[in-house]
Amino acid sequence: MIKVYYTVISDYEINDYLKQVSPNRLAKMSLHPKQQKVSIIAEFLAYYALENEGVNSSEINLEYGSFQAPHYHHKYDISISHSNNLVTVAIGDKNIGVDCQLIEERNTLIANRILTQEELNDVEVDAVNVTRMFCGKEAVMKLLKQGSKLGFKNINITNNLATYDGTQFDLSYNLLEVGDQLYQLAVAYQSDGDIPYMEIKQTDLLQRNLK
Repeated sequence: MIKVYYTVISDYEINDYLKQVSPNRLAKMSLHPKQQKVSIIAEFLAYYALENEGVNSSEINLEYGSFQAPHYHHKYDISISHSNNLVTVAIGDKNIGVDCQLIEERNTLIANRILTQEELNDVEVDAVNVTRMFCGKEAVMKLLKQGSKLGFKNINITNNLATYDGTQFDLSYNLLEVGDQLYQLAVAYQSDGDIPYMEIKQTDLLQRNLK
């Protein structure tokens, strides 16, 4: 089972949520107002995803492992990503990784840093393709809970398959329009079946508390 939830940051008035976050949780979040808002929305969305799978809120215990990978519940793996005006949360019963990125022309500037020579030969270096490849590689790094130390060029992507150290991972891609912006989403996983992508409105998250 893998599901991806996403929500739009600008839809939220964060003061409506601050009163539902315990002082203990708030102390562990970034003090920068923008980052704090993203953290709060991401955690509410993660709680929503777990509760949607039947997990009682009293069983949810947020901890951060290596490379700040979040752990919420022993039965499910959670991966979180945000970019500009979008927050995404992927939940699965196996290891997963999710990444989202705003597609911008300036993303092409990192092509030589993240793509192998083979990949540079195979794809047109434009904003859409570079963002797609970047998201796929980031998603694999999150699945493996190793962060960027894996090295972008050590992960090779061909179509919807990524290979790292001889192991293959499936990639699911989705493009999302948010206003006049276009975002690339990627999920790395090792399982069969389609992955649903579900938009969550701010009203769906309001009735939750973060301990």
